[in-house]
Formats: sequence, structure tokens, C-alpha cells
Amino acid sequence: MAGVDLDLSGTVLTDADFGAGRFGAVNFADTRFVGSTSFAEAEFAGEAVFARAVFEGEARFQRTCFHATAVFGRTRFRQVASFAGAEFRAMAWFGRGEEELWEDDAAWDTVEEIEPLPWDEVNETDPQWPVAVLMGDYQSYEEGGDGARFAAPVTFRGASFGDTAWFGKARFAAEADFREARFGGPVHLDSPAVDLTDARWSGDEGSWPWGWSVRDEVLTPAESWAARTDPEALARFGDEHPEDRQRVVNAICAYLRTPLLFEVSGTLTTEQERVIADRGAAQRVLAATLRAGRWEGMHLWLSGATLLDFDLTGCRGGVAEFTGAQFYGTTRIERGGWDRVVLDLGGGHGRATFHDGARPEGL
Repeated sequence: MAGVDLDLSGTVLTDADFGAGRFGAVNFADTRFVGSTSFAEAEFAGEAVFARAVFEGEARFQRTCFHATAVFGRTRFRQVASFAGAEFRAMAWFGRGEEELWEDDAAWDTVEEIEPLPWDEVNETDPQWPVAVLMGDYQSYEEGGDGARFAAPVTFRGASFGDTAWFGKARFAAEADFREARFGGPVHLDSPAVDLTDARWSGDEGSWPWGWSVRDEVLTPAESWAARTDPEALARFGDEHPEDRQRVVNAICAYLRTPLLFEVSGTLTTEQERVIADRGAAQRVLAATLRAGRWEGMHLWLSGATLLDFDLTGCRGGVAEFTGAQFYGTTRIERGGWDRVVLDLGGGHGRATFHDGARPEGL
């Protein structure tokens, strides 16, 4: 059955072992993988779609070869995942998870039949997201939505990306190992959890985590990389280097988008209280940089973030994007100070949620 097309979208698979399989095009959109799952050393000749799938246990994609587009838009990995040595010959998409259809696509006739998996992550309530459908290129790559979610360590060590490696809006709650990876096309990978030691890049458009740059096609960390989770140090750097201020804001936003794996409204341990305090400090530093008279025209990219007592009083900027964000405690955002405040994908899909009180006036 080598090269067979397979559609198991929306199913539940337990301890699935597709290791060394040879496939054509596959569709595992909205599939729940229970237990351990293996696609190790598998080969996909056609498009491989895992959009919005959930991997409850370990996910193994070591040395898997994707000849066509690999779609992991908003896929959830709840345990350790490995793409070590995987080969992505076309686009590797770990960004948004909505369906994107053109006006004449016959799939419009069956959109309502999609049965998305419930979004049941800790602290996060986003019931309308999984069924969001966009018209063609309705949104730019930089806007809207939330990407793949990794709740445990993941490795792409030694993986090769021949085309676009899109991890825009992907979120990593633990280590993300991209050591010795090879990138040949456009890259968007900006999480502070990412380690790019000995990675190489020969493309022409790249967005990298704070502190990383490319020298002679080799990803190299600067001394400033150590400050990637120190918002005060980042803000001082931005004060001294105005040309890097948006990158500083992006780095703090990326830190705040790191998933929290415990209930923020419950009884907290000492370590959990420390984590909450650190994030609160990051929010305050971010707000301080954005108040009128300090840094002008900055954009906020906080899709999917869990924000506690978030106060942007007196802050100004360009786009403030909170698609799918979760607000706890008291929230203060003044729409008038921003060129645009985005709270959902349109029509209520991918909406931000205010858990502990009324939506701020004017939003």
C-alpha cells in the first residue's frame, strides 16, 4: 500500500504506529492521538495535514520525510515530541490552525461538517477558534491567531527545512531544540525557548529569537541572548538602541505567550507564585516602555497569551493583537491610544476571553 492517500481526520487513534510508512497525501486534521504515536521514518509524498490535531502522549517524527507541505497549524503536543532529523522539503507550517479556502473551493459546502476538538488547555478558553475559516489570503502571516502549542520539550535537532519554516505564533512551554537544524527558505521562529546552536541558514528572509543572528550562514547567539527572559534588561537595551525597540517588544511578548501549565486562579505553590510574579513584572516593564513619550509606534503580538491584571493605561502604539488571549483579574486597555486593537479573527472566532469581570470599556 505504499503511497496510499489516507483521511483519518476527526478520529481517535490509540497508540498509533505509522513508523516507516509510505504515504501519498494524508489528512489527520482534528484527530486525537491517545497514548504514544509514531511516524518515525515515515515518508509523505503528498500534503500531510495535522491541523488542530492533539497528541496526548509522546509524538515521534524522527527522520520523517515530508515531500510536500506539512501542516501542523495549531496542533497541540502535550508530551515530549521529536522531529529530530526530519526532512521538510516544502513548507513546514506550525502557525495558525484555521482553514483557508478560496471562493470557488468545493470544501465550502462541507465546512459545517467539521467537528473540531474542544480547546481544553489549562487557563485557556477559545471555543470558536477551531472552526474559523478564512477566505484565501485574508490575513497576513504576521496577523491573527495562534500557532502550534508544545506543552513539553520538543526537538528538531538536525532537521532540514528546504522551504518556509513557519513557526509564527507557535508557543513553547519548555525547551525547543533546533541545534544543527538546516534552514533553506524563509523562517519565522522567535520563541525565547529556542536553542539554535550550530544551526545554519541559507535563505533570504528570517525572523529569529532575541539574541540570535546569522553570520556566514551560521546562527550565532550574542551576549544579549542571556537577557531573553529578563524584561528589565531588554528594556534598558531598547532605551540605548532605538532601532531595536520593536524587537525588544517582540521578545517580551514572546515570553508572555509562553503557555502556563497550572491553573492561575487556583491555590498556587511557591514556585507557581514566583512564575506569576515574574510575568507580572514583565507586563509592567512592557507597559512602561509603551507609555506616551517613551517608545513610539510599537506593535504588540500577544495572541494566546495568559495575562493577569494587565494594565496598559496611558500606552500608545500601532497594532495591539490579542486574538485568543486570556485575561484574568483587572484589565485596562485604552483603545484610543492604538491604531488598531484586535480581539478576534472576525465574527467572534478566536476571541479573547475576559475571565474575572467585564470587558474593558471601549473594547
